[in-house]
Amino acid sequence: MLFAKLFGSPVWVFGGAIVAFGGWLAVDAAHPADASRAPEPRCGTPAAPPVEHRLCGVHPGVPREHIERLLAEFPYGEPEPSDLSAGTPERLQYRIELTRFVPHLMGRTTPHTFRPGPHLLTLVFDAGAPGQPLRRIELTPER
Repeated sequence: MLFAKLFGSPVWVFGGAIVAFGGWLAVDAAHPADASRAPEPRCGTPAAPPVEHRLCGVHPGVPREHIERLLAEFPYGEPEPSDLSAGTPERLQYRIELTRFVPHLMGRTTPHTFRPGPHLLTLVFDAGAPGQPLRRIELTPER
């Protein structure tokens, strides 16, 4: 009965909440959040850096014209010659500077193993199909 009177009081509940909040602030101050623990911006959000934001539109099946508009500002090498009658794929390579992990392009790379810096983006288009859709994407770090 005495226990119920002491701890059933709103004063104890309010005091306990204040102590818990103070403890939370102390733990948060002792372990500040760093950039590596921050969630990655999702594709299409304004928080995504410009390069990564443009890469959100690069998916297999997208027509070549659309992808070239997205990546127009990036330097690319000469396309390999392809025989349109045989339907051979055509490859384009872009040199891009990534600052954030781009999940749908990274393949086996995880957010923990990703290193910001220059990367080589290789796009393989189906030259024999209408619209020359993107067939494959390869993203490799340049060393």
